Amino acid sequence: MYLVAASVVLLLGMFLFNPGSKPNFEDYNQYENIYLTEKGTAIENLKQAETAFNAKKYKEAIPLFEAVLKENQSVEIEYFYGISLLENGNIQQAETVFDEIKSGNSIYKNKAIYALALAKLKQKKYTDCKAILLTISSDFENYDKVQELLEKLD
Repeated sequence: MYLVAASVVLLLGMFLFNPGSKPNFEDYNQYENIYLTEKGTAIENLKQAETAFNAKKYKEAIPLFEAVLKENQSVEIEYFYGISLLENGNIQQAETVFDEIKSGNSIYKNKAIYALALAKLKQKKYTDCKAILLTISSDFENYDKVQELLEKLD
């Protein structure tokens, strides 16, 4: 009996703590809450998009962000729209949004590059993920996460 229990514990340990296992998207897709609106100045769709995003209701947030972007092109809003697309499984659309942000010089550039890497991770394209991560500047605010993910990809 003890031998069977020990075997089960050993097998569980091998699966749960295997250092050779590849990282999962779900381990790295933690996003900050967004605050796009100020009291009294909110566009209704923007306020609803913010609320849906912060509640992780990405499918609801997508059409709201699209409505806002028709009237107000903002890199910040585009970024969170891209995250919503990625979380909803619209990976190609999300990658297009992140590529567009990446080609600019906004403060969201490195965030977009990191999000592109996460899109590759979600698709289990580990080589592509690593290649993208290697292009992120060391002054990126979440560079520790970049380094951690790179280590797990090796």
